[in-house]
Amino acid sequence: MLGGTQSLHTNSMDETIALPSDKAVKIALRTQQIIAHELGVTETIDPLAGSYYVESSHQHSSRRRPRTTSAQIDAMGGVVAGIEQGFFQREIGRAAYQYQQEMEKKQRVIVGVNEYVETRTRSSRSRSSTSARRSRRSRSARSPRLKRTRDNRACTGRAQGADRRPRASRRARST
Repeated sequence: MLGGTQSLHTNSMDETIALPSDKAVKIALRTQQIIAHELGVTETIDPLAGSYYVESSHQHSSRRRPRTTSAQIDAMGGVVAGIEQGFFQREIGRAAYQYQQEMEKKQRVIVGVNEYVETRTRSSRSRSSTSARRSRRSRSARSPRLKRTRDNRACTGRAQGADRRPRASRRARST
């Protein structure tokens, strides 16, 4: 992915079991959107090209956020003094405010929060759950008839006989 790609397909988490559920499809789509918008890899052809992109994005983020240096903390009288003066709390509040402003102005895309927001909620029920319910109903409908018509003595005798057989022979018969 970071080496460059023409297109990207993310499989849904339940695709091996049945048709993907709406929830799984949404997660796969959001994964692609997060990679595209929040990680910023689509802003360059080859994100790791000589690590130029990584270096420049790091320098950009360093310039954007002024960092508190250990010299500043020492000048305050240390960490405890900084806590007592409310310095760290103010810094956290300032950073949170800046982050919120960037989100509201859409300078920072957060998938599902300020972009690609769902207007209505969909059922997260799996598409295969409908067939599972039908199958369950069908088995439930057959159950009373089976109980009426089966030979309980034969079933009990076979079950008891299976318990008496050594495990190795049971395994051998099942293979």
